[in-house]
Amino acid sequence: MARNISGHNPLKSTVSLNFVSVYITQAERGYRNYFPNHTAGKPSDRIAFVGFFHTTRGVGKLELIHKTLYLHENEIVFIHYKDLVSISSVDGEWDFYAVWFYLYNFSLEYDEVFPFTPLKTTRETIETIIRYLNYNDYNYLCRANGLGQAYLTDILITLQKKKAEQTPYQQVMRDIVFYINEHLSEPIFIRDLAKRCNLCEKHFRNIFHEQIGVSPKQYILNAKLEKAQFMLGHTSWSVAEISDSLSFFSPAYFIACFKKKYLKTPAQYRAEYIEKTN
Repeated sequence: MARNISGHNPLKSTVSLNFVSVYITQAERGYRNYFPNHTAGKPSDRIAFVGFFHTTRGVGKLELIHKTLYLHENEIVFIHYKDLVSISSVDGEWDFYAVWFYLYNFSLEYDEVFPFTPLKTTRETIETIIRYLNYNDYNYLCRANGLGQAYLTDILITLQKKKAEQTPYQQVMRDIVFYINEHLSEPIFIRDLAKRCNLCEKHFRNIFHEQIGVSPKQYILNAKLEKAQFMLGHTSWSVAEISDSLSFFSPAYFIACFKKKYLKTPAQYRAEYIEKTN
């Protein structure tokens, strides 16, 4: 009679991860880096070219084609390269990992910021992958890809555990934040958001502030202003058209809110942005 220690896999897997570049970056105050829209190659390759940013210190700003993300210390986000416009430091130095790779037959949650404290092996793993890539050898590339796939799995397992530990209110508020960001072109009323959660308005305001850190009114305004900031730099729409598209009460109110947040008018911001990009 034989004694076996064995494992059997009932699942089929065709995961393919292939590294393009990996960075450990310490960015100074005022750092900004622009990315060309990745339109070369087959559409399937453009969709597969993805990566993640992981902040270890400071705050980073990621401008995407469709939204703006802020990445604070111990936060991570997965994005498509084709959607990235620029990255910049916010109010000081910004330390982060940036990892780019082609990923096929695998599903990630993109454009959503997750809390993620670096694992004990994070720095060592990233440095090892960088070393393997710099050998410019196919065998070492395979080792880097295998190590990267294992590390990506560790990240996803950690995020899944954190998600399972969330309270019901945490998940509900995350869904509300997602809803707000998807409906910035519409008037958004607090009472309607409260109804979506089956909460009274007062209770909703308290829970939102507790979970998100600002009032729902302030979050909505900030999200609209960040969208307006992006539109000023990447469209030819007039200030009035942008104000109307984001359902501000009036262009004058939009200008006043924008100046209060960014210390310059929309027209001044656009002029400075054009000058910098040129």
